[in-house]
Amino acid sequence: MNGWRSANLWPEHSAEEFVSKDAPAEEARAEVARAVSGRMDQLGVSAAELRRRSGLSVNTIRGITEGTSRHNRSTWVAISAVLDWPWDYLVNILNGRADRNVTVKSPMETHLAKLVDGLADIDVLRQDVAVLKDIVHEIDEKIDVVIGSRRTSGASSPSD
Repeated sequence: MNGWRSANLWPEHSAEEFVSKDAPAEEARAEVARAVSGRMDQLGVSAAELRRRSGLSVNTIRGITEGTSRHNRSTWVAISAVLDWPWDYLVNILNGRADRNVTVKSPMETHLAKLVDGLADIDVLRQDVAVLKDIVHEIDEKIDVVIGSRRTSGASSPSD
């Protein structure tokens, strides 16, 4: 042999084996398409806006939202950025690591969320205090009526 391999040394592969190797990639692209389309709806970003902000072509955006295109890492990073995701969000989905896409809140975000919840609680307390204030005013008016009626009845009675 002169260094060339004979064709019969390579194992034969069926068409199904080649399709099955590509199937996970197709599923991942479909998952990315669903994620991108859902996020666009959530943020109110049109395909034209995504194209404008990412600098990608109409065909590229269409291929991504339909799950039919393969692209390089910079394309996925650009789309992630426009959709306010971490830079590797779509890359993680494509690589079967979507579980890494858990967004962690910074300590400041956590603190601000607690403050917002506290403000909502304060608003409820203000409403309760306003109701109690109205009740106290009603009671005060009734007491004034009772005291006024006793003074009136006491002033009209003869003294000894």
